[in-house]
Amino acid sequence: MGEAIAIRQDRMAGQARVYFEVRLPEGEPRSEFYELFLTSPGPEGTVMPVVYDRRKPRRAKIGTRQEIDFRAERLLVRVMGGGGLVMFVGGTVLLFVAR
Repeated sequence: MGEAIAIRQDRMAGQARVYFEVRLPEGEPRSEFYELFLTSPGPEGTVMPVVYDRRKPRRAKIGTRQEIDFRAERLLVRVMGGGGLVMFVGGTVLLFVAR
């Protein structure tokens, strides 16, 4: 959890693309990310709550943990994990058949 500051914005496909800078602890390199909004959340300099991983602040998301919907990411993890499991089982079967 932390804060992000809106540093600039433009329009993309009819939506407001707002670039944010994550406020990181002193001494860490700056990190920027952007999000799309239907309407602008405010002028440059607007401070918003943000959720980010200290190892990858470029993947931050605006909002609090309770507000962010992680269902899309969970679905992607399940699909990719399921595909990997199928390929592993298929490779194991091919290994035994080729002997």
